[in-house]
Amino acid sequence: MDLFDREQHLERTGIWKDLDAEDRRRLAEAASAVEFPAGALIFREGEIGDCAYVMVRGSVQVFTFAKNGQELELARLKESAQFGEQSLLPGRTGQRNASVRAAEDVTLLRILKADFQKALSRQRQFSEMLTQAGEVQASQNLSRQKALVWALFMFANGFITIAIQSGLAMFFQTPFIFPLLGATAFLLFFTPTTPPASPRNVICGHAIGIVCGYIAPWLTGLQYAGPATVMALEWSRVLATALSLGTSGALMILLNASHPPACATTLIVSLGLVTKPRLLVVLECAVILLTLQAFCINRLAGIKYPRWAR
Repeated sequence: MDLFDREQHLERTGIWKDLDAEDRRRLAEAASAVEFPAGALIFREGEIGDCAYVMVRGSVQVFTFAKNGQELELARLKESAQFGEQSLLPGRTGQRNASVRAAEDVTLLRILKADFQKALSRQRQFSEMLTQAGEVQASQNLSRQKALVWALFMFANGFITIAIQSGLAMFFQTPFIFPLLGATAFLLFFTPTTPPASPRNVICGHAIGIVCGYIAPWLTGLQYAGPATVMALEWSRVLATALSLGTSGALMILLNASHPPACATTLIVSLGLVTKPRLLVVLECAVILLTLQAFCINRLAGIKYPRWAR
């Protein structure tokens, strides 16, 4: 790769294109082309950085490791991307903040630390821009790690709690499992410290939905009608469902017990899908059981899940 090609690649790359032409040419003269085969480790997290890289061909995988030792991919970089420059900035520890490996055969431009820092010393604005870019990158990497950990937490605990509910339903031959519990389980493990996920709001919110959904058909003369899925839709059913939802929402606000999945509960009941008082009691018991499971799991995970109200 000749000087003109190296300079062209620097000019197309995010941070380097903001250098003035003279400094960019000096870096191109100092840069050298290197190749890595697919799977090769380019550098490891924690190592002292001695150069920065610019992608010419291929792609690389940026990754780190979670506390449990699991590998977490942070990014995939392709042509005209750069990496490794953050460890070369003045005032930093000099350590690589992530590992990088070749995802396929790659060609890179390598810029040594001394040449990189000479360019920084001549352009203060360029140095500040790199620092800001590094802060944004670190924030994004942290968000990705948190998102993956939270997703695994949600998967494991959503699976466990609903499996327990389903097992109890099979053992006691009682419908302990209802579709609306899925939405409640998501809130309990995804946003456990928010008011809608507190035990008070979950239990009281569903209770309000059940009561409103049960009373609305009586007020519209549908107490003995079949479920809406098998009966012709009439204005009385429209009125019953609208009344149940509106009343449930208003009462949850007035009683400070808002829980969005409870709005699904009231529609299930007012549409006649679940109407027997015994099953409605079982439904509320299933909600209480799910909340108890969430309390235990969240507390064991170190989350400050409230005992009753947030």
